[in-house]
Amino acid sequence: MIRDSSEPLLRIRRRMGIRPGTVCRLYAPGPPGPDAEPGSTPAGGGAESMRSRRCTPKGRAAACEAGPLRALVPALALLAASLAGPPDAAADQRDPRLPELFAALAEAPDPAQALPIEGAIWGIWLDGGDPALDELMARGVEAMRASRLRDAAERFTELILAAPEFAEAWNKRATVYYLMDRYEDSVRDIERTLALEPRHFGAISGMGLIFLARGDEEGALGAFEKVLEIHPRAPGARFHVERLRERLEGRRI
Repeated sequence: MIRDSSEPLLRIRRRMGIRPGTVCRLYAPGPPGPDAEPGSTPAGGGAESMRSRRCTPKGRAAACEAGPLRALVPALALLAASLAGPPDAAADQRDPRLPELFAALAEAPDPAQALPIEGAIWGIWLDGGDPALDELMARGVEAMRASRLRDAAERFTELILAAPEFAEAWNKRATVYYLMDRYEDSVRDIERTLALEPRHFGAISGMGLIFLARGDEEGALGAFEKVLEIHPRAPGARFHVERLRERLEGRRI
């Protein structure tokens, strides 16, 4: 094991309240969850789900503890839809509808019932509130889905330059950098995302994936536990927390 001396990772640890630690390249991530880094699905799923499709096409479904989507509770679906509001409402991470959505997310009794609330949050985060910004976002996401990663990074950089306070622009570029194995660049963009939107469970999940990629199990556990503080029913984060706790506790015995 070696000590991780990356300054961006040390900063993000301090932000998340995770103590500095060692890294160990033994953990193999299992099935991902839909709460991972956003970018590839309408509800937001992304870096982890994109990589999983290349490795384990059914991994996303295997991780879901929610059961059939038809089990969604109508009242929660209606709540999410009503809070999401009309398409031309003010959006991004400063949207006044988000506090109530996050409160509902924290109280959802299972992943299936959390899903429409999570989707409403992603919809607000993704909305730049301006047609030109939305076009850049759409072009970047399309390029990322097609694995044109350099093109996607350029589109999201344009978006950041046009709207530097748009948290999801930073998060999307962080996702692309993660997929390009540019981890320190991804961490810097995650830092900026969290400075603008501290509740961004997708960005924190992405940070957990970077800790895993570097073999830092304690850092990854801290990140995924942070996700569960915000989104308690996130299946991917819960999967990783359970697996990592088991591994770390076994190692201490």
